[in-house]
Amino acid sequence: MIVKFCKKMHNPFESETEIQLCTLSYYKSTDNDFIRDVDEGRISRTYHPSKPTAYTGDEIGKIFGSSISGAGTIRFAGRAVKTTNPIPNAYLFCTSQLHHPTLDHAASLGYDSFYAVKDPKQFCERIAVAMQQRVANCSEVLAFHGPVTYQSDKEVKFSDLPAFNQSHRVIKHNLYLLKRHTSREDLTKVYADDHEYRFVFVPIEGHKQPIPLTQELIRFNSNIVMEILELI
Repeated sequence: MIVKFCKKMHNPFESETEIQLCTLSYYKSTDNDFIRDVDEGRISRTYHPSKPTAYTGDEIGKIFGSSISGAGTIRFAGRAVKTTNPIPNAYLFCTSQLHHPTLDHAASLGYDSFYAVKDPKQFCERIAVAMQQRVANCSEVLAFHGPVTYQSDKEVKFSDLPAFNQSHRVIKHNLYLLKRHTSREDLTKVYADDHEYRFVFVPIEGHKQPIPLTQELIRFNSNIVMEILELI
């Protein structure tokens, strides 16, 4: 069951309200310490070959797009290259995937109410259509959803150097669905206990590039999804 924990004032079954989505940067800096994640919007990528590898100067030049002269080779072994980079900003709608949600669980997250999303696919599609109409210069919205994967660190490992390099240029869905197992700020805060299920929306402009987001919060009339929500 996909469950949205919230305050009663933000539950469309409890009050007249809107569906609110927030950016990665918002969740990184919000003063709500129940949900703040200082690692949000950034990911570490590591080239970690399973065995030592060697590349010629020409091969390295092709991978990184700059000429490296000389006929020698560059050898990599172990955790050879690690970079930490931002991923394109996006809007999130954060829910939880639980069989039996309770008010006690809601309270542990700072909330006093919850409702269910009966059809995640349709919910994602409807929000994406509404967002495309709302965000200036938006030609499409890359929209997807899925359960969050929890790790000891937000790191993606590559055993192949070309794949590692290409990963910096391509929007990968899984990068938006990764969180640390615990908060880097407060090790007593275990994110994995939230069983988070995310809806992710990346507005794209005509040249297929992500649009810089100027609004950290965006809201939509709850009527566009009300029939696929359920009070439980």
